[in-house]
Amino acid sequence: MSSKSTYRFSRLTIVVCCTLLLTLNVAAQFNSGTLGGGTDGTYSSFPMSNQLYPRVIATNLATITFSANIITTKSNVRIRVFRDDNQDGDYDDSGEEKNPVIIGNSPISFTTTVTIPAELFSYRFQLAYNSNEFWLERSNIVAGDAFYIAGQSNAEAKPVVSADNNQANFEADASRNFVRVYGGGSSSMPQWSIGNGNNNYNQEFNTGQFGMRIGSRIVAERGIPVCIMNGAELGFPIDYFLRNDLNIYDPLTNYGRELTRLNNAGLKNSIRAVIWFQGESNT
Repeated sequence: MSSKSTYRFSRLTIVVCCTLLLTLNVAAQFNSGTLGGGTDGTYSSFPMSNQLYPRVIATNLATITFSANIITTKSNVRIRVFRDDNQDGDYDDSGEEKNPVIIGNSPISFTTTVTIPAELFSYRFQLAYNSNEFWLERSNIVAGDAFYIAGQSNAEAKPVVSADNNQANFEADASRNFVRVYGGGSSSMPQWSIGNGNNNYNQEFNTGQFGMRIGSRIVAERGIPVCIMNGAELGFPIDYFLRNDLNIYDPLTNYGRELTRLNNAGLKNSIRAVIWFQGESNT
């Protein structure tokens, strides 16, 4: 290995978090609202489309919490559960609807949970009533592991030349559907999506080329969906990334913004590893 390669490699540090996850019920922030245009009630916890829920390593399961207050009279209120068994994205084939969680007749206020395994299959959930009517439907939900990337431009890992465009996305192939991101590296957009290896640090759902390759390899080799949260910013010295102990959630700092983002995604206590790549001299 050349001295230059050795220098760059020495700044890639992976810190593995070996502790078991202690928080089993994770409710995404910014995911509440009204039912039936506000006339049927409210919900305070329901999964987002494309969301990844962190698994508990000992069980390989993630717990999803559902909570609502229904004020109108409806029959057979339930959580309908669908698994995309043939991975075609429609959840409508025979056998793809699993056993529902029965809530009862409304008016009713409830909180209930569903567990799903970390596997290369996605789920759809409906808050349904009567025969086939529903208030909410969210799809492409998975369980898996979350990783956080930080550092300078080498960790941001945007395409440098046009030949790199889409390279990591293309190489990820079918695994890319199981690489998820919440928000973006310089925003707090409250939305989940499939990751994008092309995007810069200040664009939504960025993983960077580096992050997409790491994520897609874990998916392909371990059979586990992943979330890649890339909070890197180009051109800053190491002390730029320090936390402000007077206000650790300060949105004007990298640390505060990213901690807020992880918290809103339900991942603050569930990061499996931190990948730090400063790359350049600390100037």
